[in-house]
Amino acid sequence: MKERKIIGVELSEEDYKNRAFIKVDFDTDELLPEKKYYDYLREFLLTEKNYNKVMESFNEYKKKSLPKDIKTKCKFCTGESQEENDKDCGRYYDQMSITFVMASYEFIDIVLRHKFIYNNKKQLFKLTINFFNCFSFIMNKGLMYFDLDKMIKFSLNAGFLSLSDMFSKSSALYSLTVINDTLDSIQDEEIENRLFEKEDHNYLDLQIEFFKNKKGIYETKVLIEKEEKTQKSSRVEEEKLFSVLEWATIFYYADESKLLLQKKYVKDRMKVFINTHDIITTFESFKNQYSIAKRRINKKNDYPIEKLELILPFLKEHYKQTVTKVENDIFILKEYVSDNQ
Repeated sequence: MKERKIIGVELSEEDYKNRAFIKVDFDTDELLPEKKYYDYLREFLLTEKNYNKVMESFNEYKKKSLPKDIKTKCKFCTGESQEENDKDCGRYYDQMSITFVMASYEFIDIVLRHKFIYNNKKQLFKLTINFFNCFSFIMNKGLMYFDLDKMIKFSLNAGFLSLSDMFSKSSALYSLTVINDTLDSIQDEEIENRLFEKEDHNYLDLQIEFFKNKKGIYETKVLIEKEEKTQKSSRVEEEKLFSVLEWATIFYYADESKLLLQKKYVKDRMKVFINTHDIITTFESFKNQYSIAKRRINKKNDYPIEKLELILPFLKEHYKQTVTKVENDIFILKEYVSDNQ
């Protein structure tokens, strides 16, 4: 069974009394990071109100964990004195503060190294709450411990959820590229661990399982997207071959079948149809070709049969209620041609 990783600091009374403070003679502002650990935690919790609420509860647990005799005898805690020398609780608060700062920077490092968690504010907020849930207090001893192993599990879960969300909003090909690159990196780390007999601290087996599952899903999605793109490209090329007369004929059949009821008047329905299918023509030209198509189909019986056969697959896909009428007209036109030969 994997050994749990626990962080905790305990200061003896002697060490606390003998601690020495140093004074730096030059300005340290330039040496300090721009953001402190509490700035990051405040950011991760989204609002000042959230941060204050969490810290208030956390500090209450710290206070409750103090030894009972300290709570009653400490002049600083009882409000009898503001002197540091009278702060009998100081050693306990210091050791808990050191543990908290160490754990905070460990947590912040994990978040900042995994931008997909940092960028998903919902998951980051939940993970930060769970960060605080990784602390435990030893009552009456003023001790606090941090379960690093538990935090890694929470972080992995947040990472998996954040990645799933990111993949769902990205193209299948991009997602598959990220999955393959990450899987390759994880498997390299796994081999290195086995080669040098290193302990797996990052649950690589779970990560590999997650990415292999996603790999199968997104390989299928890439094939589907590729097929859809091919079909769309084929349809676009097919539609580009239609003349204005053929487009006008398509409109005639769709309009006759009551499939274009967005507008009351025919001219308005024509304009919508032209815009919908990105037909390169003027309205007057389209209206003129519509009149020609209608007359040649219904009166002159000399509409080119090959043109009806050309537009039939498009009508089947987009206006399938027209198909029977078109097939009937093809039959009638063929009979008419046959009778007049």
